[in-house]
Amino acid sequence: MKRYYFQILLACCLTLFAGCSDSDSESGQNGIPKGSKAIDLQQDRSGLLRNPCMGWGLYDDAVGNVANAEEYWAAQDEAARNYASFFYIRWRWSEMEPEEGKYAWIYDENYKKLIQGALDRGLKLCFRIYDNGQDNIRQGTPEYVRAAGAQGYEVEGQNNAKLWTPYADDPIFQQKYEKFVAAFAKEYDNPDIVDFIDGHSLGWWGEGSHIKYLNSDKKKETFDWFTTMYSKNFKNIILVLPYNSEIGFNTEKEIAIDQKGYGLRRDGLGSMWFTENDEKVANEMYGKVLMVGECAYWGGYTAAYEPFKNDTKYSFKDDYRNKGLDGTGTGTCPQICSERRIQSISYLCNHAL
Repeated sequence: MKRYYFQILLACCLTLFAGCSDSDSESGQNGIPKGSKAIDLQQDRSGLLRNPCMGWGLYDDAVGNVANAEEYWAAQDEAARNYASFFYIRWRWSEMEPEEGKYAWIYDENYKKLIQGALDRGLKLCFRIYDNGQDNIRQGTPEYVRAAGAQGYEVEGQNNAKLWTPYADDPIFQQKYEKFVAAFAKEYDNPDIVDFIDGHSLGWWGEGSHIKYLNSDKKKETFDWFTTMYSKNFKNIILVLPYNSEIGFNTEKEIAIDQKGYGLRRDGLGSMWFTENDEKVANEMYGKVLMVGECAYWGGYTAAYEPFKNDTKYSFKDDYRNKGLDGTGTGTCPQICSERRIQSISYLCNHAL
């Protein structure tokens, strides 16, 4: 029915176009201009429609080793082509710039293959680059920053490792990070290939928690510095920040959202870590800013993976990852996204979805 409706509408438009002709000799049969072609529109109710900053995303979280590009895309090819809209790179700064000025997008062949694999599959890129090594396999900040004299402290890495992390308000750290972000933006401030970027990534896992300072009175000043640094360099990309972090949503809204146009990101959707206050903020901000989410639990690398069984808020009766992707199930995370109006959602896993 709709097919014929579109054909009639197209014919009417072409007829109007023909009516504007200066000469009847330019018209063909029924007043349609000569050389016109009939278009038979076919319905597609199952294909993937990719809209900017919307839909499902694939994810590489480098808390361990970064993904091997060939292995990653061999495992994720079907999900990338049939379900996903973007590829979210959540990497340590030390991977993106292991030596000063030696940027991954220039010198790291595996990184370049990983990025090209996403672009070849029609995916937009999204990033979070963080400096804190908590729970990581190696230091989050490049060693050259410490060698330059930045002051820092130790956090707990994997296998009981002690990993150095700079104080957020250390001037040498800030100088070096500003230089990196400027180069990062020069490469990726391009909406043709990038959807959104996390414009605040201090603290554990880059989520704005457990941040340490040389001067604790500089928390708000440091938050303003970090978000200004990103907004000054990324002029064409939507920036988001993990909201309801330890600095508080009022400060986030005042400095980043209202002044700089930031959107919201929330990790841990579909878990007990997504609080009632988080839900309240999500509902209040719906329709005002972009909202991005991560579908809970870290560590889901295989089909046999089960979410943490000690979750006090939700019980998981479905495979919430797979059933959410193809739209045939009602897993917890897709339900939360729908209820809280999250536009983009990435699954936290390195390989199998």
